[in-house]
Amino acid sequence: MAWTFRFSTSSSLAKWGSNVAVAFAALLFLFHFLVTFVYLTPVNPVKLRFDSFIEGYIGSPLFQQNWHLFAPTPIARDASLLAMCRSGGENSDWIDLTTPLLPPQVGRFDSVAFATAGVQLNLVTSVMGWSGPWVEPVLEGYCSGDAAESDYCERMEKGREASMTSARNSLVWMVSRACRAMNGKQPEQVRLGVAVSVFPRFSERHRSVSADDMSFIDLGWEPAR
Repeated sequence: MAWTFRFSTSSSLAKWGSNVAVAFAALLFLFHFLVTFVYLTPVNPVKLRFDSFIEGYIGSPLFQQNWHLFAPTPIARDASLLAMCRSGGENSDWIDLTTPLLPPQVGRFDSVAFATAGVQLNLVTSVMGWSGPWVEPVLEGYCSGDAAESDYCERMEKGREASMTSARNSLVWMVSRACRAMNGKQPEQVRLGVAVSVFPRFSERHRSVSADDMSFIDLGWEPAR
């Protein structure tokens, strides 16, 4: 009887310990899932409130992320990269570098043209500092007054400035190559421009795009690279 009692007690303790381990593992998984979920959501009050902890947790080598759970919101604008070349003191006309890479100018299966156009537009987005329609209003409302000096806002501002500078340098290099390919000689300077077309919102989807929806942004001259 004593042996049976000891065996029964030991078995109960083992079962209890196993249940505790399972419950602890489930809590750890749930905690990690919730932190990762908040990290991958668009900018929101919860993410702003716990930003330092979330960035420190996900930014660790063990959990660092380089992908996004959610697709971006529908695009609100379209853009094309324009360029002007200066060689021998003479300026060329404005050249649209993006439109010729898109259908119907190229075939729908020209992956190289699509990839080049995609790189151009991503760089233009970075140069313009476009964060997306769901980010800009939140940052504008949150990163003002005393909150502008918070770790989150300072990191966002520094990151945006670094991204804009790097993207501008890449665009200058890309435009310089295009000018050299078209003129057969190295340009002295290149001028960057962006043609922007804002799409009507869903509630105005039946309205045709008008001249008021289009604009041109002159990014100025840069030494060719």
